[in-house]
Amino acid sequence: MKRFSTTAVATVAVAMLAAVAPGIDFQKQIDDAAAKGGGRVVVPAGVHDIKSLRLRSHVELHLEKGAVLRGSLRHEDYFDFPADICPVRPESSGLVLIYAWDAEDIAITGEGMVEGRGPEFFPGRDETLTAPRHWPKPALPRPREVQFVRCRNVRLQGATFKDSPGWTMLIRLCENVYVDGIRVESDQRIMNSDGIDFDSCRHVRVGNSTFKTGDDCLILRAMRGRPEDSVLCEDVVVSNCVLDSTCQTIRMGCPSDDTIRNAFFKDIKAKGHNGIFFDYPTRYLRPTDEGYMNISDIVFDGYSGSFSGSALQIVVQDGVKIRGVRNIEFRNFDVTTTRPLRFIHNVDSPFENVRFSNVTVNGARQPDGPVTAECRPSRPLVREHKSWETKKDRSKFHLFVLAGQSNMSGRGELTAANRVPHDRVLVMSKDGTWRDAVEPFHWEKPKACGAGLAASFARAYADAHPGVTVGLVPVAYGGSPIARWQPGKVHYTNAVHYAKLALRDGVIKGVLWHQGESDAFRTETLAAYLPKFTNAITQLRRELGAENVPFLAGELGPYLKDWHEARRPNMYWQEMNAEIAKGVKLLPCAAVVPSEGLYDVKRDKIHFATPALRAFGLRYWDVYRKIQ
Repeated sequence: MKRFSTTAVATVAVAMLAAVAPGIDFQKQIDDAAAKGGGRVVVPAGVHDIKSLRLRSHVELHLEKGAVLRGSLRHEDYFDFPADICPVRPESSGLVLIYAWDAEDIAITGEGMVEGRGPEFFPGRDETLTAPRHWPKPALPRPREVQFVRCRNVRLQGATFKDSPGWTMLIRLCENVYVDGIRVESDQRIMNSDGIDFDSCRHVRVGNSTFKTGDDCLILRAMRGRPEDSVLCEDVVVSNCVLDSTCQTIRMGCPSDDTIRNAFFKDIKAKGHNGIFFDYPTRYLRPTDEGYMNISDIVFDGYSGSFSGSALQIVVQDGVKIRGVRNIEFRNFDVTTTRPLRFIHNVDSPFENVRFSNVTVNGARQPDGPVTAECRPSRPLVREHKSWETKKDRSKFHLFVLAGQSNMSGRGELTAANRVPHDRVLVMSKDGTWRDAVEPFHWEKPKACGAGLAASFARAYADAHPGVTVGLVPVAYGGSPIARWQPGKVHYTNAVHYAKLALRDGVIKGVLWHQGESDAFRTETLAAYLPKFTNAITQLRRELGAENVPFLAGELGPYLKDWHEARRPNMYWQEMNAEIAKGVKLLPCAAVVPSEGLYDVKRDKIHFATPALRAFGLRYWDVYRKIQ
């Protein structure tokens, strides 16, 4: 492994501070050092309240003894990782305090501390509660203290990382990671306060470090951002560490991960609830597969501790199909455990060459040689949905049909910042499968589709329903007149097809509609609109068993007034809005969403721009709340 190579050419000194020292622009110090080719930013003793900091290539953030970088309690002060950089959002959050991506030669060092203020992110927490019990998970997403993505030559040395509100560190797709002499200290009542998650990393060394967490201490993962992605976690060495966890001290992947191989754990002292877990249950499956993990060539040499649960298990749950557990060796173990060691797999998940050497459990020496595992027959998969990596049961998967024409499918400009998905919002793909809701949602005109109004609606709905996953069914089609939405016609048939596919997984909670521009150019189509509109919506809702779920129809944009006057005198947009309003009054549980004041329009003068679409989506949500 390459060791961290510093190219620091300067030290940026920051004046000594009082006990609490606001107002220091550490980001500027980092940026200035990077602009000079690299350097060390020194944070002196004192408590420094900070917003998110981005580390840059060849910069070391050095925390002197007594220095504390203290995270904000305001969610808006945190960087939110865009989905195109990091598509995985553990615990429904991309928020992070100290972060980097596509950087090299970066470091956090020194005897100081990063303080996440984790307990304060749990409003109404019961301070009399004692670990291993956890405070209930709050509704709002919680930040991590550190997240590095696609970085090389990373060094974490000497510092303390205290009370992260969520996972303490997510190190993803990084190479040459060196961790030495750090302390991770979490209030063990903080749910999901993992120590370090090494996700799809290569050439990792962790040594001489202490972890006390309310969730897993050390975790190896190989999370695929998309089902077609191929990722690998390999060449990891962990030695001389102390682990204390209310969950697992070491977790080796999850069932939908890709490949983890060639890891070596040496001289680990541990205690807590569970010890080492190769645990592949249905509750951790992604919705796109039945299992994929392939884990091999792992050695644990020197592991001791006492556990209130199980010291060791390798379990593949019935119905899960992983590619295999192979060449795993446990040697020089001395553990005390309340529950027995467990080794269970199924015929669809190979279990090969798992061995003991000098393993003592509850004072009894275990036989050296191959471990005997229970092999169960192949059984159908019955999905559980209990983690952020899975989606909810049918009653908690709330579907919204997105119908109409181009202002529903969306033509707004997209950027990395406005494409960030909500972890509990999915969208149906053309092949009928679900994917993370990264815009564009619609596929009818791939080169034209962009930001739409449904994203802000769905995010608001999900935030208001913490236990629910939202599924969007995108069936709008640009330029479609109401005639093509009649029963038996192409867009109606398409909408029914995809909505019924979605109904296998969830329940319809609403139909969002925006259409009418194509019928507003001629008096003939305007005059015929009302009966066709009510017929289409009535039949669609009836066919989907959704007669009494909210139906929301948005008004055409007020900017059409200018377009009408300048270019199309026969654009009867106001008359169309009147017809829509009449139709809505004839439908049960239906309402009009006003477009008044939404003048932000694209250069074509017919499509809402992104800011207006986001605002319009929130108006849909506001109207929905009032009629549901």
